[in-house]
Amino acid sequence: MKWKDYIERNPGVLLSDKKVRALLGDVYLNDQLSINLMMNAYGIGIIAEMRERFPVDQFTITRWSKRLVTDYGVSDERARWAIETWIDAMSAKVLHDLTEAEKRALIDEEAEQRKREEEAILLAEEMRKRQEAEEAAREEARRNTPDSRLRTRDDYSSYYINPRCRNPMSISMSRAGSGGAITAS
Repeated sequence: MKWKDYIERNPGVLLSDKKVRALLGDVYLNDQLSINLMMNAYGIGIIAEMRERFPVDQFTITRWSKRLVTDYGVSDERARWAIETWIDAMSAKVLHDLTEAEKRALIDEEAEQRKREEEAILLAEEMRKRQEAEEAAREEARRNTPDSRLRTRDDYSSYYINPRCRNPMSISMSRAGSGGAITAS
């Protein structure tokens, strides 16, 4: 099968460098020279320019060839071969189908982005619920501990009194005779 046949069947492949390189590897049976020449032409933006103005005039072909020669150091003959191979593979139908494939890819990408955002929202909600459940479990555990009833100062002061003292309010400070010790009256 020729390069043109592959492009006509699936013009959407032209949207990705990796896919173009893989397809070129299949078409040219891993002939690195041909693959690199075609990828160099792809890299200078030949597809984008053909999408803007097609059919391509001779001046544009010469300009692209010169750019390949100066930017990549390839011979003029090989540069022309790469440019002409790309031009032969393109047609108005292929460029139209490429535009449609790009629109579908953009729609798919937006749908994927919305899906990721929805998943992130669900994950955040799940994490919030988990944190609330953990906080509720900690609060329940705190309430069920023996010391949980000690929440106010009054609870603390009545809980930690000297058991020999019957009335905690009757504790007074007596400095006379006791050397500043606390005595119960």
